Parts: sequence; structure tokens; C-alpha cells
Amino acid sequence: MANEILMAEFFIGIGFGAMGGLVRILVEGMKNWSLGRFSWRGFLIYSFALLIIGAFSGLMLGFSKLLGFLGGYAGIDLMDGFYTAFKKKKIKFK
Repeated sequence: MANEILMAEFFIGIGFGAMGGLVRILVEGMKNWSLGRFSWRGFLIYSFALLIIGAFSGLMLGFSKLLGFLGGYAGIDLMDGFYTAFKKKKIKFK
């Protein structure tokens, strides 16, 4: 019984994260469409990546449904933050 509840919470976090990612996909798609920078190939790749990142973020922040949704929406921003935090910087000697 407890295992079933844990699995349900697991899938709820993934679902709300993916929904947040889907909202982000729609917002970015409409923004790029209105600016004339829309490409179907890029949109599909971006959508797939954002759904995966959103689901993972929703799972990690799945303490509540709202946090899971917001984690999914901000998932790409989280990944960008991780990238800039761990990016190698060039060292210049004078």
C-alpha cells in the first residue's frame, strides 16, 4: 500500500513537471512565432528536451504540485544555471 502511494507521488511530480514544461513550450513557441524566428525542426527538438527537463525538474521539486509545475516551467532556466555554474572559464596570464 505504501509503495503504491510512493509511486503515485512519483508520477504526479513527473506529470506536473511535464505540464510546466508544456506551458513553457507554448509560451516560447508563440514568442518566436510572433518574432518570425520560428522553425519546426528547432521547435520539436526544443520541445522534446524541455519536456524531459521539465519532468525531471518536477520530480526533483515534487514536494507539492505547485512546486513540481514551477520546476517544470523553470526547468530550462535551471539547466542554464547549472551550465553557467560549471562552465570552464579561461584563465589568462598577464
